[in-house]
Amino acid sequence: MKFLPIVNTPMAILKLFIYGGLFSMFVGASSTRDLSGVFRFNGRRAPHVGLAFLPQTKKKIEARNPVIDQIDKQFTKPISLASPGAKIRFKNSDSVNHNIYANDKKSGVNIDIGMKAPGEEAEIPVDWDSGRVIKLGCKIHPKMRTYVANINSDYYALFKMDPAQKEVSFQIKNIPEDLDRFIFWLPRYDEIEISLPRKGRITREVTRKGKVRGELEINMNSWQIMEPEEVLKLYRKEFIKVSDTEFSKMHWERHVRIYMNQGVEVFSHNYHTFLCLQDDDCEDEKEEQEFQQFTPGTIIVKEHFLPTTKVDESTPISVAMMKKLKKGTDPDGGDWQYFWRTHDGEKTIVKGTGKDLSVKNICAGCHSEVADRDYIFSTIGNRFLLKHFQGEE
Repeated sequence: MKFLPIVNTPMAILKLFIYGGLFSMFVGASSTRDLSGVFRFNGRRAPHVGLAFLPQTKKKIEARNPVIDQIDKQFTKPISLASPGAKIRFKNSDSVNHNIYANDKKSGVNIDIGMKAPGEEAEIPVDWDSGRVIKLGCKIHPKMRTYVANINSDYYALFKMDPAQKEVSFQIKNIPEDLDRFIFWLPRYDEIEISLPRKGRITREVTRKGKVRGELEINMNSWQIMEPEEVLKLYRKEFIKVSDTEFSKMHWERHVRIYMNQGVEVFSHNYHTFLCLQDDDCEDEKEEQEFQQFTPGTIIVKEHFLPTTKVDESTPISVAMMKKLKKGTDPDGGDWQYFWRTHDGEKTIVKGTGKDLSVKNICAGCHSEVADRDYIFSTIGNRFLLKHFQGEE
C-alpha cells in the first residue's frame, strides 16, 4: 500500500534533536485508570459540598478516624471521611457551649453528645452502614452543619461549591481495574450510582426529588488530567492507530506513525476537506466543506523512526505529542500543549504551549500556519483510516 506523505514543513532547528540512537520501547500495560468528573448545576443555589467515590468490597482500608472541631460557631470542615468501625472525635475549640447531634431516619443514625463546654471533647463509634453520609448539627446554633461519610474506599473526591457556583470539577486517579462501581452524592439530592466502563464518557442527570437540577459528566482514563509522561506509557495500548508507518521527506526525512485517543472523525474529515479545497472539487460534496475543531482532551501522538530501508517499528527514536487543553488556556495557539522527547525519556525537547518562545520556535510556529484546521495538518494516514474504519479494501 502506498501512503500519502505529510505536507507540513518542520523548522530546521528540530534537526538538532532528532538523531540519538535506538532504544527499547517504554510502553507498558495499564493496571489502573483515571477518572475526571464535572458537575454542572442549573438551579438557584448550589449544594455546598459533594462526594464521589468507588467502594472497595474486597479490601478493608486502614482506619480513618476524623476529628470534627467547632470554632466561631461553625464546624471547621464541611464534610469529613470516616471508615467502617472507626471513631469520630468531637472537639469544642470555641468560646461558647455547643452540642452535636444527628437524626438520620434513612440510615437509622441517632447521635446526641449533649452539651459540651469550651475545651471539652467527645467520641462516638462509626457504626452505621458503609456508604452512608449523615448530617450533623448543633441544637444550640441551627445554622451549623457538617457531614460525615462512612466509606470503605481510598478512591474518592471531595469538593465544595459556593452558592452561585455553576460548575465544579474533580478527579480520582490510579483506580484499580477491579473497581467499577461509582457513587456520586450531594446533600438532599438523589444519589447517583454508575457502573463505570473501562474508558469513555458518561453523562447523567442530577436530580433532587425527581426534578433535574444539573448534569454529571464522567470521563474514564481521562487523558486530559494525565501528564504527557504518563500518556506516553499507555498510548500504544489505549489509543487508536490512525496511520501505518509512512515516510515523509519533509518531516526530517524519516518515517512517522500517528496515534489518537479520540477525534479520528475530525482528523479524517479535515483531510478530506483539504483535498476538496486543493482540487477545487467541493461542488460535488453534499455538505459544506469546512474544517472542524477538535474537542478538549484530544491527544495526538507521533512516533519518529530512522529513515532505514526496513523500519524497526518497535524502536522509535523520539515521540511528539499534542494535547488539546481546556478552552482559554492559550487562545492564540488553539489551546494546544506540545510535548516532545526521546523515547527512552532521557531528554525532553519540548513541553508547553505556544506562549513559551522556545515551544513556539520549535513546534507551535509551524502549526500556526494551519490555524484554520485547528493547528493539525491532518494529511497522513487517511487511506489507513478508510481501510480500517470504513471497511475499504
